Amino acid sequence: MGTVLLGMTDQEFWRCTPRKLFGLWEVHMRVNGLDKENEKPSAPPGYIDQFI
Repeated sequence: MGTVLLGMTDQEFWRCTPRKLFGLWEVHMRVNGLDKENEKPSAPPGYIDQFI
């Protein structure tokens, strides 16, 4: 994950803390649109009188 997907060198990876690694991973997921579980479900389009 660190060296292949995040492009870190081996030295950068082994000096990285778990907190920093997973922080970088979260940013990578958000930037690439892979965090689908964090999306809020959208309501279907419609007019207010359809729901009252």
